[in-house]
Order: sequence, then C-alpha cells, then structure tokens
Amino acid sequence: MRSEVDWELIREDFPAAKRFAYFSAASGSPIPKPVYERAAAYYQEALEYGDYHWRANLAKREEARVSVAKMINAESDEVEFISSTSAGMNLLAGMLADEGEIVSSTLEFPSTTLPWLHARPDCIRWIQPDSTGAVPVHRFQSRMDRKTKTILTSYVQYSNGFRQDLVEMGAAKQGHYLIVNGTQAVGVFEVDVRAMQIDALCCNSYKWLMSGYGCGFIYVSKRLLENHRTPLVGWFSVEDRDSHRNDQIELLPDAQRFNLGSPPFPNIFALGAGVDYLQSIGMANIQERALGLNRYLTERLERIGAEVLSPLDPEKYRSAQTLVRLTRPGKTVKALTRKGILCTRKPEGMRVATHFFVNELDIDRLIEALEPLV
Repeated sequence: MRSEVDWELIREDFPAAKRFAYFSAASGSPIPKPVYERAAAYYQEALEYGDYHWRANLAKREEARVSVAKMINAESDEVEFISSTSAGMNLLAGMLADEGEIVSSTLEFPSTTLPWLHARPDCIRWIQPDSTGAVPVHRFQSRMDRKTKTILTSYVQYSNGFRQDLVEMGAAKQGHYLIVNGTQAVGVFEVDVRAMQIDALCCNSYKWLMSGYGCGFIYVSKRLLENHRTPLVGWFSVEDRDSHRNDQIELLPDAQRFNLGSPPFPNIFALGAGVDYLQSIGMANIQERALGLNRYLTERLERIGAEVLSPLDPEKYRSAQTLVRLTRPGKTVKALTRKGILCTRKPEGMRVATHFFVNELDIDRLIEALEPLV
C-alpha cells in the first residue's frame, strides 16, 4: 500500500547523501542512522558485558530473521543468514547442480553462475540478450526441455539494469526450479516469493538493503528443503546443538540448517535494522520513488544527448539503475567524483543508481556536470 512519504525528511537519516550526490547504491549504499545505531549498540554492549547477552542476542537474531521473511512474503523457517550472495549460491549449487542442466543468461554477475560451474562444469545453457539488452522470459523458454531443471537469473541485472518479470517467469517455469539472485533488487523493489513462485533466492546486505558488508540472507522454499540435502553443515545445523554431540547428526528441518556456526551478530542486527527501516517506509513507496527518480534521470539524459544502454521498453524492464554510454568512462567518473558525484564505472560507460535517498536536485547536479563531458 502506497502512502505519502516526506522524502526530504528521510534524507536526514543519510549523512552521506548530504556529502555526495550518491548514485552508487548498486555498488554499495551508505547506511542510514538507525542501522548504524543498531550495530553500534551491539558493540557497546560487548564492550561493557562481553558475551553475557548470548541468549538474548540469539533471540534478537530470530527477530531479524522474521523481519527478512516478512519483507519477501516467506515463512521465517525458510530464511537463514549468510555471509554473501556467493555463499548462498554455493549452497544452492551443491544441492541442485546434479539435477539436470541450468538455463541462465550471459548478463549474470559471476557470483550467480560460478558456483554452479564449479559444482558441475558445462552445466549451463547460456542465453544471449536481445538487441536492447533484455532477456525476456520467452528466451529462457526456448532453451528449456526435459534435460533442463533449473532457471538461474537475477531479478535485476548488475550489467545494464534489466529487470526480469519474475511473475511471468514463475508462471512459465514448467516444473523447473527458479533460483534468483536478488542482490540488485531486494531493498528497492517489492519481492513476493509466493506470487513469483521463487524456489530459492539469495542476496547481500550492502547494496540496496543499506546494511553494510558481511551479511546477507538466503530463502529456500519448503519444496527444496524437504527434498534435498545441504552440502555443508556445522554445529548450528543440528537439532540439539547444545548437547555438543560429535558422533551423530540430526539436521534441522528448516533453513537454519544452513547456519554453520556462531552468528555474526552485529552484521545480522544491521541487516535486520535495514529491513525494519525499509518496511517502515513501505516497499511500495520505495519502489515507486526509485522508479520515478529513474524516469526523471533518463529523460534528462536524453535531453543532453547521452545514450542510455539500459532496456526501458517495455517499461516493466526499467529498474533503479541506468547504464550510460561513455567514450572515456574512467576519466568521466573520476571527473564527477571530484565534484562530489558518485557513479560506478563500467566497461561501456557508467552506472547510475537512483535509490530513494537521492533527489531530483542530485540528478540535476549530475546532468549539469555530465553535459560537457558527453
């Protein structure tokens, strides 16, 4: 449900947004004050009490897990914290790589595909994007047959910002597993794993979730949990970990089996705080805001003759990041950085990310600085 939001008031939570015109959320976001405060409170407690609050911190960890699950419309026992997207993809590849071939796109970031190639070389059937840089669902369907079992895709592509239609993909998966890298989407777009029929999703915390490095989460549907072994286990993976039995193993029935050891509490608390912060604003509001800023950005870019390489037609392919062609990307990005405008250099040009904490004045500032450089 959308509601009125005072976006300028929200900017007060982001000191970095006062220091820079910050268009690098797709690389790494600044954290808002509530996230900093939650993590700092843990370290203050550890300073004064050491490990005295171990049990209380385990309970807080569970609260964060419930918050993450609510954000993506999952059950809390389908969600577990991980150190990175790569860690999550390695777990999933270890579970599923032997079950038929994988259909994936050449646009994917390495952390999406390398774990699967490591588990079983040559297991991926590659799909090329079309002339606009999009990879529509029908391109995946054209490569699916009785030998394929898994669809491997990002919700939003890091390379050019293409946003996959996951509702359409879920409806078309024909019994395949739908595995999603949510890194460039979770935190800025609404995600409903039920409506999208996602079987597994993993994501890190430091981009659009604005929670710093060192954490992330994995969602694994009950369908996968009930029928597949986990490739990795640790003392937190078992039913009665406090018994410290080292001669038998009885795995937990839910996603907590993916937790190998003592939790990184400050990272998890930061992620939980980030999710709570986003939920307090409303994911529908955030998605609408980020897309509105992106439209304003691309309209201004077109007016100065800059070439946008991100697929925008149809509109559903638009995300909150835009790839702009530049002849000298390194020089241009450095020149913008000297002016306090942060974008990300890419081989074809630069990537501009419009998270909700930037505003139209930031975009005007970027365009003014970019126009003589295009």
